[in-house]
Amino acid sequence: MLAAEAVKTAQEIHGVADINPAQMRDGMEALEITEEKMAGLGLPGFGPSFKVSCENHGGPGLVGMTQWDAARKELVFGLRLLELRHGRDPAADRRGFHGLCCGKQD
Repeated sequence: MLAAEAVKTAQEIHGVADINPAQMRDGMEALEITEEKMAGLGLPGFGPSFKVSCENHGGPGLVGMTQWDAARKELVFGLRLLELRHGRDPAADRRGFHGLCCGKQD
């Protein structure tokens, strides 16, 4: 779902139907997922709302668990902050894929 929404975002940014890899990166870096968007896709409560930025590719660090019985999805426990044992590496977050962030080489 995230990749498909990133493609749509890239298409909107660049005004084209067929995007190239650099445009896909732009779509990923400008991705914003809201509760309204998830509900519109038939995934209400699927996860937390978030907006990707060059400064934060990882979101707010929330995790939740759901179970699916082929008829409905049920949130087993609510969203909780994920504890990172070794902390975050802000430089690694900025590098993104292949050392690129927002079209710039580190």
